[in-house]
Amino acid sequence: FPLGEYRKKDERKIAKQFGFITADKPDSQGICFVGKEPFEKFLSRYIKENPGNIIDKNKKIIGKHKGARFYTIGQRKGLGISSVKPLFVIKKDIKKNEIMIGYEDNKALFNERLTIKDIHEIYPKSLSSINKNIKYIYAKIRHQQKDQKIKDVKLLKTGKMKIIFKEPQRSVTSGQSVVIYRGDEVLGGGIIT
Repeated sequence: FPLGEYRKKDERKIAKQFGFITADKPDSQGICFVGKEPFEKFLSRYIKENPGNIIDKNKKIIGKHKGARFYTIGQRKGLGISSVKPLFVIKKDIKKNEIMIGYEDNKALFNERLTIKDIHEIYPKSLSSINKNIKYIYAKIRHQQKDQKIKDVKLLKTGKMKIIFKEPQRSVTSGQSVVIYRGDEVLGGGIIT
């Protein structure tokens, strides 16, 4: 949540003053409510396994998976297929229950554009007017990613927004968030469609 001008270390001091148990809790990049349980095990309580095919770029079946919903674009671990070079999930088809895997240099793993929905602007027109100063606008599609330069932004009639990056982005994944910045100021964001 927005902390205004506070830094994390300042928030920890305040939390300690009020006796919050989280004041000294280590940072986590995981999902806080899952705890130490492996994420796949957590999901399996809510999503039934639905075995399907793992295919390569030529659509050749090269293995089986537990269900396409258990995998994310760019995922490398837990594929159950050995290879000299690391393999990654480069595409998912939920309807066909298929995942496509390939090597890190596979072009299908990269996109220079994406569309977002559920757009949230920090203040009115903060996103719809950014084309005026586009050279100062950056975005992130994953946590701890370096700022990525945006080349163009288009507000669509559907209420969605198209973002075009200067460089292709690896592992653009539907359902993930995009955050748009001007320097260290958050302008807003949305959900990748």
